[in-house]
Amino acid sequence: MKLIDIRGIHIQKLFNELSIRGYSYGTLSLLKSLLNEMFKKAIGNGLAIINPCDSVVLPKNEKKESRYLTEREQVMFLKVAKDYAHYDIFLANLSSGLRIGELLGLKWEDVNFDEKTINIERTLHYSRLNDNEVCHFFFTSPKTGTSIRKIPLLPETEATLKIVKEKQIKNKILYANKWKQEEPFIDMVFTTQFGKPIRYGDVNRTIKTVVMKANMIEKEIAKRECREPFLLRPFSPHCFRHTFVTRCKKYGVSYETIQPYVGHNNKEMTEYYNHNVPEMDIEGLKK
Repeated sequence: MKLIDIRGIHIQKLFNELSIRGYSYGTLSLLKSLLNEMFKKAIGNGLAIINPCDSVVLPKNEKKESRYLTEREQVMFLKVAKDYAHYDIFLANLSSGLRIGELLGLKWEDVNFDEKTINIERTLHYSRLNDNEVCHFFFTSPKTGTSIRKIPLLPETEATLKIVKEKQIKNKILYANKWKQEEPFIDMVFTTQFGKPIRYGDVNRTIKTVVMKANMIEKEIAKRECREPFLLRPFSPHCFRHTFVTRCKKYGVSYETIQPYVGHNNKEMTEYYNHNVPEMDIEGLKK
């Protein structure tokens, strides 16, 4: 359509369709802001007479229930995921409950196998900070003050990280000429086969691929067994963190332990603790 022909009803129809397709309120809000600025520029340059965004109403911001994997979904997902490069990241994320940026930002110096602890000190990002920049990796401090923390290295996470370390040593030998690490991304735990940091977007795409393949396999099996297929619903890497917290609650781990472990910033809980870090129920977490 030409700019001059676009009306509010056209924009409204677009937002309604995107909402039905599952786009979040935040995404729609950003899109409206983008279109709003574009039409302001168009009016300023005489290319449009009205701003059709003025009459657009965003769909209601309905709070969706946090997505987590049931135990059946987790088994189904991991069974297929084991053939993909990011399998170790999935395992570590499920067993540690870290934010994906915290996990991808880990360095080996943060992991103490002797004391069984992990220091969470940074978050890895891949984007651009300014319009004239290309996308690149950079670190920031974790999400909140309570996100900077030392947590116990749980058995499953420890086992996964030791496997990752072995694979990394082999890759350094196999790809000696191509293995390159530059400051400040030296000593990273999770890297590509050539030693580069891993992008959130690549992990997210792998999840989508695994879900699609797992559902294809399940549909074929269900067809042979003459039953309805059990299909995985889409999810993002943050779902692993929700899954970890959900498992903790299911097996009776107290919120007094969960809160400092996952780095939740909860004002009431902070006051309850009187600014002292409570002793974690590590045995409870191991369940």
